Amino acid sequence: SYWEQRFRKKPSVSYIRPMSGEAASGEARRLRRVIGEDMAGRIKGWCAGNKVSPAVLFEAAVCAYLYRINGKPEETWIGTLVADRASRQEKEMAGMCVSTMPLGIRVAEEDTAVSLCEKIAAGHMELFRHQKYPYGNILKGVREKFGFSGSLFEVMVSYQNARIGYHGGIGYGTEWFSNGCSEAA
Repeated sequence: SYWEQRFRKKPSVSYIRPMSGEAASGEARRLRRVIGEDMAGRIKGWCAGNKVSPAVLFEAAVCAYLYRINGKPEETWIGTLVADRASRQEKEMAGMCVSTMPLGIRVAEEDTAVSLCEKIAAGHMELFRHQKYPYGNILKGVREKFGFSGSLFEVMVSYQNARIGYHGGIGYGTEWFSNGCSEAA
């Protein structure tokens, strides 16, 4: 299968800060930043000029950082969300349907921002083709194959292009809340 091929070798988990002993837990922490209009406009302009989405640009920044701080591994892994709506019926269904997927990127010293974004966009296309296989099953297979109890990724990127502003003198915005299902066991 695709996932067996993808995990021929044991993945090296990309950490921001490895945890051990009492500090290790399954608790997830989130970093949330709101980008001002000026910066958002500059980011959108760069992305339009280079034909990449802002989500891919932010994933590229995270992958480049993880690559650097993790000793330049063969592959850098992050978690990403894919809209789990492949069929017409699913696309017309009300509600939120997403899948958590492991995204492995081979970052190279000579990568530019654009080339890294292109790798990530290509990785997304692969994930879209294989998104129906649940993350829990992928994780179980890799754990059984390599005999480890860890996770496939420790960092997940969730980009939201929510609008924040005012209408009729009332401020509005959005906030993302986890129901606990996106945290890996």
